[in-house]
Amino acid sequence: MTPDNQQDLDDVYQSVANQRRRTVLTYLEEASDDAASLDQLVDHVVDQETHSPGPDRESVLIDLYHCQLPMLDEAGVIDFDSQTETVQYRGHREVERLFSPQKPDIHQR
Repeated sequence: MTPDNQQDLDDVYQSVANQRRRTVLTYLEEASDDAASLDQLVDHVVDQETHSPGPDRESVLIDLYHCQLPMLDEAGVIDFDSQTETVQYRGHREVERLFSPQKPDIHQR
C-alpha cells in the first residue's frame, strides 16, 4: 500500500469514527438515490439521538454543516454542496465493507 493510499484509508476510518457521521452514512446508504437534503439529515439525526435530553435541531444543524459533513466530504465519502445544502453519497468500498453485516464463515468452528 502506498503512503497516499494509506492516508486515504486513514481518512476514511477517521470519518466513520464518529457516531453522528455513521448515522448520516447509514441514512444515505438506505436512501433510494443515495442523496438527502441537509434538513432531512438533521431530522434523522435528531430522531436517532434519543438520549435525554435530546439534541436540539439547531445544534445538530450547525454541527453537521460546519464539522461532520465537511469531514466526510474531505475523506471522499460524500459530496456536500454547502450552497444547495445537499449531500450525495459517493460510494466507498471500505465504508461499505465496514457497514455491511458480517457473514459467518461456514468453515470456522
